[in-house]
Amino acid sequence: MLVARGFTTLLALTLVGCFQTRPLDRRFDAAPPDADDPDPIDQGPDCATTDPTCDGVDDDCDGRYDEDFVGLDACGIGQCRATSAAARCVSGFPIDCLPGADAREACDGLDNDCDGATDEGLERACGMGEGLCVRGQARCEGGAWTACDGVGPVDEVCDGQDQDCDGEVDEGLTQGCGDANDCGGVDRCQDGAWTGCDGAGPTDESCNGVDDDCDGEVDEQLERPCGIPEGECSQGIQTCADGDWTPCDGAVEPVEEQCNDLDDDCDGVVDEGDSPCGICALESRPICAAGVEPCVGAPPMTLCVQELGHLDGAFAESLGRALAELGDVNGDGVADFAVLARRGVFALSGADGEEVWGRDDLLVDGRAMIAADIDDDDRREVILVDARDELGQVRVLRAGGNGLDTDNGHDGVRYRGPVAAVHGRASFAVGDPDAMDGAGVVRHFDFRLRDTIADDYDLTLPESVGFPRALFMARDGQGRPATVATTGAEDARQVLYLGNTFGGGAERSDTLFGPAPGVGEHLVMGPMLPDGTPLVAALDADQPWVDIAEPDLGQSVRLPLDDVGRALAILPARDEAPPLLLILSDHGLRFLRLDVNGEASVVDLDLMGAPEPLAPVFTPSVAASAEGPDGSRLVAVSLRRDGLGETRVVILRVD
Repeated sequence: MLVARGFTTLLALTLVGCFQTRPLDRRFDAAPPDADDPDPIDQGPDCATTDPTCDGVDDDCDGRYDEDFVGLDACGIGQCRATSAAARCVSGFPIDCLPGADAREACDGLDNDCDGATDEGLERACGMGEGLCVRGQARCEGGAWTACDGVGPVDEVCDGQDQDCDGEVDEGLTQGCGDANDCGGVDRCQDGAWTGCDGAGPTDESCNGVDDDCDGEVDEQLERPCGIPEGECSQGIQTCADGDWTPCDGAVEPVEEQCNDLDDDCDGVVDEGDSPCGICALESRPICAAGVEPCVGAPPMTLCVQELGHLDGAFAESLGRALAELGDVNGDGVADFAVLARRGVFALSGADGEEVWGRDDLLVDGRAMIAADIDDDDRREVILVDARDELGQVRVLRAGGNGLDTDNGHDGVRYRGPVAAVHGRASFAVGDPDAMDGAGVVRHFDFRLRDTIADDYDLTLPESVGFPRALFMARDGQGRPATVATTGAEDARQVLYLGNTFGGGAERSDTLFGPAPGVGEHLVMGPMLPDGTPLVAALDADQPWVDIAEPDLGQSVRLPLDDVGRALAILPARDEAPPLLLILSDHGLRFLRLDVNGEASVVDLDLMGAPEPLAPVFTPSVAASAEGPDGSRLVAVSLRRDGLGETRVVILRVD
């Protein structure tokens, strides 16, 4: 970072003066002031009637000095006089009138350079230097420029010269020829001479201002089609008038290509675009058909977004309470997603949105669910929190939805809050927003056995910061598990970073954001920069912004949003594509790319424009994966179909 340093030298001038406010009567026989006189300062034989001198002396004995000083109001000549500073008296020292600064003379009837002359010697080049035209000079007279004295353009003459000074010679020059018997023809100018009469005698009428067919009428009833007969365009009609074709009338002209399955620009191609994926290159277009372009964004970031499929909920406002990436469950090489509903959990295919497996017998009541490989077998388990009873319950579904491990709240801790996990480590944490003893608790579970929840460890947060409202686990820059948690009272929330949290302790605890109302409503942590640096992002419950911090450096930035954010996820990097932060709001999905300098590029995808109106579900969720088909990435978004009382989970392919 370059820091500009300016150096200013200050010169202090100390003026020491003795200002006499009344004359000193040195006569030994002077009478003392009259004690009954309210203004004895006006007495004395040496007081003047006015004080016009600038000498710091109160000549008229009125308690003020130099108040009647009068200097020059203006000085200099020309515009320098108009902008001069009047003379004045300052602390008994006269300051002379100062003329204004002179300027370059301009053609305006003023003496700009203050030399006593107005607009003197002002000239400028004018005219054209093309063809027979000759550039000249214009002069300033009376504050305005005179006409150019050069040679200007005139009508073109057939002589091999450029009279109209447009860079062309004898262009378009024709004249009628022939006599009344042969109807006449057209003589054209070429190489400075007339070529001779052409077309004398009756011929087909053409639009040239000549009676070609010798019927006494010129260019009569001449029309021709115009415009493009392609795509959404249609042709119009041109008519001949005064030897020239009129503008096309009635044609439908090309417009900018839109994503609507039509050839708007009339080039024979539908929904094409300059981006690698075109404007609307989709096989199925439930979002695109309503006018939302799946290829969105402008340099330096362009994305192609395509809906691959969706799953509609069987219960009102239930499907999509939470989403999580499951990895490749069905073996098709594409990541799948876990979907939490009011009555169970479903696995959704990332390739086509079809259901892979489902458990509708769990009767869960909670919005906390994640998926992670917590037992280090290269398969992700689904961990969810059921808050139906007083203590709550942690449930773990094994791969394929089979097997169910549970643990009930105990030892003064209820399982009713957020849940987080980190891959590749047999540990996950459940935060309790209703700890019975009033202290915030994050309980770490260590899964050393595949089918048994064993050895729990509590990380008790300081009682002063309150219970965790949001929770997220990821690996720090050294690959160790770290936790971020939103704690505190409603009007003083704060986001804590707990470094290397495992086995009931934390090596460090830093406040990243807050305390402030609404901060940390939703959290995410992971690589967000092209170099893989892990960052923490937090949404505010009430304000349209996202806070982003780098815990190791203690640096943070706040980026504005168009709407209040509802959910966060990280779209992992793949090949040359950098990681993106996904921000879901009530009206759309924002893809945000950060660079190491803190600059952000955004692409906004409108989710309101499907054939049947879509809006985010009441508790919206978003999840992402780098394991899409053909080198793409995937995003899952939960939506609500307004008017139908149903929810929908949509799978989007991102290229």
